[in-house]
Amino acid sequence: MAIDPITGMLIMQGFQTTTNFIFTRKSQKQTLQKLNTNKLLAQLNGETTANQINDIADETLANNLTIASTGGYAPMDSASFEAIQERVETTRDKDISMNKISTNMAINDINNSLKNLKDQMLMSELNLITDLGSIYYSHNNYTKNKGVEQAYRNQQLELLKEQTKVLKDMKKTSQMGYKKLMFRVNPSAVYWGGRPN
Repeated sequence: MAIDPITGMLIMQGFQTTTNFIFTRKSQKQTLQKLNTNKLLAQLNGETTANQINDIADETLANNLTIASTGGYAPMDSASFEAIQERVETTRDKDISMNKISTNMAINDINNSLKNLKDQMLMSELNLITDLGSIYYSHNNYTKNKGVEQAYRNQQLELLKEQTKVLKDMKKTSQMGYKKLMFRVNPSAVYWGGRPN
């Protein structure tokens, strides 16, 4: 049985809508994976930078203590030692704070991108459902209308058959009646303008 052209068009439209969704979803998943990887890298870089800042500060503090000790000074009594220690601690706190801020900014930016992408993915799903629902609704209405139209045609054909039968019966009846009438009439009783004999 051949597919109706409208049904074929709706099937193709559904196929195209689904195919577009699949390719879009594949691209969105790749972007999602990339964003999650970038988020992990941003966290890792933040931790690495914080560790480097702490390592440099600890090394500087240890060197300061070594220099003060080998110079014959009591480190805790030396003003310069205390000043260097305080400056290193202040610099470390400032650098750690700046690193946290930049790491949080990068992660927040990635989180916003992830949220936007997830919203787009949800909208893609809703659009797919809406489009397929619309195609189904259109096909369903088309099928219903076609069924109603076919029922009306069948009804009209039945009516036409009945009318044809009635007309044939009328024709038969009138022909038979005419023949009977002609048979009953006496030809001698027929006159033309005058009186019968």
